[in-house]
Amino acid sequence: ILTNARRFITVSQTVKEEAIKLIGAPVDRIRIINKGISDSFLSSVYDEKLLEALKIRLGIDKPYLLTVGFWRSYSNLINLIRAFNLFRNRYNTDNQLVIVGKPDGQEDAIRQVITELGLGSHVILVGYVDERDLPLLYRGAELYINPALDDGFGSTVLEAMACGLPVISSNA
Repeated sequence: ILTNARRFITVSQTVKEEAIKLIGAPVDRIRIINKGISDSFLSSVYDEKLLEALKIRLGIDKPYLLTVGFWRSYSNLINLIRAFNLFRNRYNTDNQLVIVGKPDGQEDAIRQVITELGLGSHVILVGYVDERDLPLLYRGAELYINPALDDGFGSTVLEAMACGLPVISSNA
């Protein structure tokens, strides 16, 4: 493929650099085409009743901080949960941390940390959320957190910003 392809398309400079480093992709044939986000994240209009119904269904009953993504080691969720615990204790807040995304091999370790820190009612593990509900979740949150140690593009950060949500992000 490397010798026959006319062009290679990546979604970000980070992915381009990884392709060059990992597979020796030819620099002069790589083009970056950044991903976009759905228009559903761009509208500032939303139904408060739908948001409340969604929060009830997901077990969210307090102001919440949000993170969305795969539950992999590079997602850094365990350290996010530990940092959230420090934040709660230092500032005596009653916020919840809502973690949305597809569970994988990290799920047991994540649940163990939540149990060890006594955060059972403060960390909500939502799992997969229908794409139609995501804009509502973003708009209902107080803050979006992207703790990822490695990220190819970071579309969830764009989605959060499009919904008018303040973002705290790693530099990945």
